[in-house]
Amino acid sequence: MEHSRAELESFIETGLDHCRQGEWTLGLRYLSRVAELHTSEARPFSPAYYAHLGYGRAAHDKQPREGLELCRHAAKEAFYDPEVLMLLAKTELICGHRREAAQAVLQGRAIDPANPELRRLHEKLGVRKPTVAKGLRRSHPVNKALGKLRHGMKAKPSEEEDDPPAESRGKVALRPTRS
Repeated sequence: MEHSRAELESFIETGLDHCRQGEWTLGLRYLSRVAELHTSEARPFSPAYYAHLGYGRAAHDKQPREGLELCRHAAKEAFYDPEVLMLLAKTELICGHRREAAQAVLQGRAIDPANPELRRLHEKLGVRKPTVAKGLRRSHPVNKALGKLRHGMKAKPSEEEDDPPAESRGKVALRPTRS
C-alpha cells in the first residue's frame, strides 16, 4: 500500500514532536515507520527528519554508523540549522569523534549563540577559543599574554566602580606599559 506524501510528512511531524519533547522511543517509531514506508532511493524529506532519525538510531537503537551517516547527510543539507548541528555533534560524540563534534558545536553556536543545548555541549566539550597569534603554540608567552589581554577586554568594569569585582580580586591583570 502506497502512502501519500502528506501522510508521510504527518508521521514525520508527529515523530519530531515526540523527539523534541524527549520521547525518543515513541518519536523513533514514527520516524522509522516513514523510513520503512518510503521505498524511493532519494532522500526527499527535511534535514530535521534525517538528523533526528540519525541521532535516535545512534543513541537509542545502538546503530551509530547508520545514525552518523544520516546526521552528516542532514548537516550537509541544513548547515544553517543549529538543531541539526546539535544532533550531529551529539552523534559524533556517541561515535567517539570529539573533534568533529566540536566543529559542529562551534558551527551551530556561530548561528545561534543563545541555544542552550549547544551551549551545554560547548561547555561539556571544553572547546577552546583559537589562539590569538595563530602561528605560535598555545603555550607561547606571547599567546598567553595576548589571550589574557583579550579576556580582560571582554569584562570592562564600569568607570564609577573603584573596587574590582569579587571574582577578579587576587588575580594579576595585564596592564599596558607606558613608554
